[in-house]
Amino acid sequence: FGVLISFFSTNYSNTQKQQLQTDLESKAFEAVDQLLRFGGLPSNWESLSIDDVNLFGIASRDRVIDENKLSALSAFASSDYDKVKQKLNIGQYDFILDLTGTASIGLSPASNATIVVVRRIVYYKGEEANVKFTLFKLR
Repeated sequence: FGVLISFFSTNYSNTQKQQLQTDLESKAFEAVDQLLRFGGLPSNWESLSIDDVNLFGIASRDRVIDENKLSALSAFASSDYDKVKQKLNIGQYDFILDLTGTASIGLSPASNATIVVVRRIVYYKGEEANVKFTLFKLR
């Protein structure tokens, strides 16, 4: 009977880990698409207050980063991280967005976090750049 309970507990734990990983992956890909493929809603959100933003997007067009939107997202994440998370639709998870050599927006994951990393090639200031979006949950 003890072996059966242990087996059930291990399988249940593995199923929970799989569900967490699947959810993290889904939300990470959705957030990256939202950020890098369009300019957000409303389209001039970078000049508004965070309460007037429906969805964040930092692109002037597909995978071309708008410097003003990137700067505004960084400022909003510094001042009201939880609202940024809400408008990225990532739920209880945390994030960090790194634009190679330029910006790091969000929180760095702890060593005990479950993480998903999505990488994309974008254009920033006319040059090719790399975006690394990390979505994570502390264990």
